[in-house]
Amino acid sequence: MKINPFPGKLTKTTLSLALIVASICVLAIYLWNGVIHEDFRESLTIEEAQSLVEFQLCKTTYVPSGIDPTPKILYDAEDVNIPELTYIRLQYRRVNDQEKIFEIYQRYTPDAGMRTTYPEMAHEGAKVILLDWISYPKFLSEAEMEVAMTRTQMASSVFQTNGTVWWLYEITDPSEYRSTMTKWIKDHVEYRILSYLPAEEIEKVTLSMLECSNP
Repeated sequence: MKINPFPGKLTKTTLSLALIVASICVLAIYLWNGVIHEDFRESLTIEEAQSLVEFQLCKTTYVPSGIDPTPKILYDAEDVNIPELTYIRLQYRRVNDQEKIFEIYQRYTPDAGMRTTYPEMAHEGAKVILLDWISYPKFLSEAEMEVAMTRTQMASSVFQTNGTVWWLYEITDPSEYRSTMTKWIKDHVEYRILSYLPAEEIEKVTLSMLECSNP
């Protein structure tokens, strides 16, 4: 079931607020991508990764054609004593050139679920996350982020599937920034999928994970 999302049009006030949020989000992106970390490990087995977190890891049962179904698994902890700052990343790459196509992030959260409406700043915060993800490992400067925020157009939709609320964000323009993200929370685990996949493909990956497929 699709629920009508909030509007996504930027105003000057919203842009200013969004850029304040951006400075906070940049730090969060550094954590999500392993730039700042107390403990960082890569090329783990799923069993090794599971032993490092308290929650049950989930894997997608749907992988688009041409993408290696065996992900590279990474562990990143900004503080190993704080569950909210410890997460697992499943990175899926294209078979022919090993180009990163989508990543699934999982970490503990005290939140029980997501809402069907959020302030517009949260919408713009999602745009910041996508912009930094596609530019990684070279993060955008404040000036570059301001230009990118005004140039990009992003659509957002919210869905509810079997009681789980999940969001889909898609940068639709310009073409060099096109990317997608879904986000949901279930059983106090936050999931994010960031990708270059078309919206219909990231939806399939997301739906395959809503009923957690335990490895």
